[in-house]
Order: sequence, then C-alpha cells, then structure tokens
Amino acid sequence: MRLSVLSEQASQILNYKNFGLFFSYDLLGYSFMALATFFIAFTIKAATKPDKWLKALLLIHGIFAVSGVLMPMLGTFKADMSGGNLIGVLILEFWSAYFVPVCILSYLH
Repeated sequence: MRLSVLSEQASQILNYKNFGLFFSYDLLGYSFMALATFFIAFTIKAATKPDKWLKALLLIHGIFAVSGVLMPMLGTFKADMSGGNLIGVLILEFWSAYFVPVCILSYLH
C-alpha cells in the first residue's frame, strides 16, 4: 500500500509509524497471544527439565499481555517520539529471540 496517497485521516489510522488505531489493534493481538500462551502453560505436565523450561517461558510470556493492553491506553507510543523505529525493531528482535526456544521446546514436548 502506498501511504503517500492516503488522506491525513486515513494515514493516522493505517500508518504504523503514527502509532494509530491499527498499531493499537496489533498490540492487542499480541496481548491475546501472550494471554493464550499463559493459559496453555497450565496444560503442560512438566515431567522433564525441557518441559519445565517450556512451562516457565510460556508463563513469563503471558506477562506481556498486561503491557500490550496498557501501553496503548497510557499513550506510551507517540508519532513524534524520537527513536520510535529503533524501539520497535528492538522489541521485535527481543520477542523473536525469546520465542525461538519456545518453538523448539514445544516441538520436543
């Protein structure tokens, strides 16, 4: 989608760099995923050490559900925020690095 052809109002809603409505929906989606991983951790019977690690990682990931809901409501992200792109990239890199062991341990489970 070419963002340059959007009206100012549409750009405020659709462009993620403005931290608008769709950005908040995206964070809400990640919050539901974190909440799901939190509850799925209770279904794991942790008999082995890898299973215990998996359960712990899923429970810890569930904590991110709270921040994913609260940050947009508190206005943590603003369009004129300096370093906003870098912060977004770092958060995504951290989440990706965090989820690699979750995926591997889930496969082994």
